[in-house]
Amino acid sequence: MDDNPVNLLNNENQIFLIVHDKDDPVIPCIESEKTADRFPFLELMVTKNLGHKRILKDEAVIKASLSFIRDRS
Repeated sequence: MDDNPVNLLNNENQIFLIVHDKDDPVIPCIESEKTADRFPFLELMVTKNLGHKRILKDEAVIKASLSFIRDRS
């Protein structure tokens, strides 16, 4: 199974949010930045000092994600 998120971006009728940390030791943030530049319907939220996993539990990320969903529902 290919887990590259770019493969999910085949529907330009939707807006996507990517949240990526500048200090991610697993996947460099530049990858999300390049993807966001490539797809105009993609929004990128860059965080700092959350790494690859803590980003999922960060209160500011959760609030921003919920707001993103709520604003588009």
